[in-house]
Order: sequence, then C-alpha cells, then structure tokens
Amino acid sequence: MEQDAFFDDVFGWEDITYFDKAYAVAQTAHKNQKRDEGTPYMNHIDGVVSILKEELQIEIDLVLSVAVLHDVLENSNIYSLEWLEASFGHCIAKGVELLTKAERQSVKEYLDKIDQCVEMPWLMTIKLADRLNNLRDLSFVNNNDKILKQCKETRAYFFGFIEGYHNQYLYNEIIKALEILEKGISHNGQ
Repeated sequence: MEQDAFFDDVFGWEDITYFDKAYAVAQTAHKNQKRDEGTPYMNHIDGVVSILKEELQIEIDLVLSVAVLHDVLENSNIYSLEWLEASFGHCIAKGVELLTKAERQSVKEYLDKIDQCVEMPWLMTIKLADRLNNLRDLSFVNNNDKILKQCKETRAYFFGFIEGYHNQYLYNEIIKALEILEKGISHNGQ
C-alpha cells in the first residue's frame, strides 16, 4: 500500500481522541512487567509510538491508540476484548484483537490475519513498527538463540509484508537492525 493511500484511509475515520486513556490503560496492564533486557515493558510501548510519531510522522489518534494498546490482550490478563470495545469502541478493540497473536498461531497466520483486514490497512504499519522496536531492543538482550530466532523470523515472514506496503523507511530500518544483530552474533561465535 502506498503512503498516500494509507493516509487517505486513515483520514476517512472519525479522529476521536483516545490516546491518553489508552496510554493509561497500557500503563496499568504492563505495570511491573519487564522486557527480556530488564527494562520496564512500557519502554517498548513508548518505542513503538516513537517510531510511528517521530520516524513515520503519524499523528492520528486512532492509530496511536491502537499502537499503545497492541500488547494489552496478549501480555496481560487485566483487560478483555469486551472491556476494550466498551471503553474504546469497535475499531480500536478490533485493531488490538488483530494485533494479538493467539497462543498456537504461526507467525505466517498471524501476519496474514493482520494483512487481510482491509478496513484497517494501517495495522500492518503498527506491526512493522512493533517488530522494528523489538529488533532494536534485542541488541540489549544476552540471548543469542532468541536474537537468531527473531532475525530468521523477520527475514522469513516480515519482508514480504514490508515490501507489499511499500514502506522503504521501515524496510531500511529493519535491515539495519538485522545487520547489527547478526553482526553481533557472528562476533560472539555463532
């Protein structure tokens, strides 16, 4: 999807403001959670939002609200899909649901599910920003097996979607992050 089509689609939605409320919900859901590198989980949420806002210049409340909530169902048992829908409406709840990977779902099935949501094609941009942030943070993780798995998974499954969404910036940044990680692994003897 070309960037102009992306923005045409997003601006077609009523731009209501839920970001602050969504951020507070994410803070509650991820309170006391840590990432593999030992940092607070909210650092990841902030990183994804930063990629969207600062690197991709996306300021649309709907997109940023879904991005803030993207791990609330998957990594927390505090909130339900029904609660999200009652609190934020169908569109935000549906976006979060689609960005939630089911327990036994393959990466390919998961990405296909996101890609097939024609009414919210911007969801893949959130997912790619999420992956980019995860790759950047992996450089602080002392687990070469996890790093190698994420690198292989990214190359095997994510590249087709990056190319399909015609986002050269995300493609270049993900390549750069992969090269840094893979170089680090080769220097560590794997």
